[in-house]
Amino acid sequence: MPVRLLVVDDHNLFRRGLIALLSQSPEIVVIGEAADAGEALRHAEQLKPDLILLDNHLPGVHGVDALPQIMQISPASKVLMLTVSEDADDLANALGRGASGYLLKTVEGDDLIQSILRVHGGESVVSPEMTSKL
Repeated sequence: MPVRLLVVDDHNLFRRGLIALLSQSPEIVVIGEAADAGEALRHAEQLKPDLILLDNHLPGVHGVDALPQIMQISPASKVLMLTVSEDADDLANALGRGASGYLLKTVEGDDLIQSILRVHGGESVVSPEMTSKL
């Protein structure tokens, strides 16, 4: 069974490119996409994805601030942050609020796919650049 994924990012071009990249993997199926936290919550509740790829910088509400609600409405979904933020507080807040991983958007495509599969399998992942900030 492929990983059922919800992609949440407010930048349309980046989100579309990400979906195109991830769709190349037979181990991942993108079942939905969202551009903001409200849309992410609705899709998470309706679709019950295995994993949610969540940007931190969303309009209105930061991804880390939406994490508790996401975890409440779709408790079986794992959340993997994918962000440009190298802030130690964002990392700590994300992991503290239930995210299973924290990756920077500089990650290579193959590494992203492997990280998604690892998180789905129960592991935690953090970008190497961020590990010293844990």
